[in-house]
Amino acid sequence: MSLVDSVYFEQKKAWVISKDRLLLVFWVLVYGCSIIFGHEKYLAVEQIFWGYEQPHYDFFTLMVAFVMLLFSTAF
Repeated sequence: MSLVDSVYFEQKKAWVISKDRLLLVFWVLVYGCSIIFGHEKYLAVEQIFWGYEQPHYDFFTLMVAFVMLLFSTAF
């Protein structure tokens, strides 16, 4: 396959998302959930004297956090 053919082939599949990328996105979202869960269940309960107050998560806050994680994972 020549260089021109390989460049053309890569341009044709520009919108294909690889399985590895989807797996990375999944594990980054799991990591984000573990940070949220750890803050809520451990830091806010056991480490309150250090200033970790009970978090108040609403739907908008969680969506912003997950969108920021998705953007950082995509790039």
